[in-house]
Amino acid sequence: GAADLAALKDDLKQRVREAKESQSRTQVVREVMEEMLKKIPFQVPIEWIQHEAEHALPEVLPMMQAEGKDVAKDEAAAREAWNRAGALAEGQIRVNLLLQALADQKGVEVSEEEIARAVQAGDGVSPQAVVQGLERKGELNRVRSRIRQAKAGRLLYSLVTGNS
Repeated sequence: GAADLAALKDDLKQRVREAKESQSRTQVVREVMEEMLKKIPFQVPIEWIQHEAEHALPEVLPMMQAEGKDVAKDEAAAREAWNRAGALAEGQIRVNLLLQALADQKGVEVSEEEIARAVQAGDGVSPQAVVQGLERKGELNRVRSRIRQAKAGRLLYSLVTGNS
């Protein structure tokens, strides 16, 4: 009854608070990364950008459609979509490379338990079994890299703000 509703409200308030804190941390890291990228110029191989642009294109297409641009029928709109996807991909590659460099410098590691938690292994499934399953699917390095980059982002936040 009332106790369940109060507990639900408390839980919801806590989740909202955590989401706001996470957004704030993400914004700080994003701003620091933007400043770092301005001060540390480097070229990203075009092949990397083209590869990642293919993955970014599904993110760009709905924006183009919302603007009334039909990439299927309009060649200029299709070029614009690829250009936007390329810019998005290049930016993400630059951020990822900086986070990888920070992780390398600070010795950031990812445990099997962290991988198992990230993929939400079911009860009774050992971290080793999760890692082996990801390895069989060829996904282990991608998952490990994402976790490592997230940890590097949290590390960057703590280095910049002095907070953990």
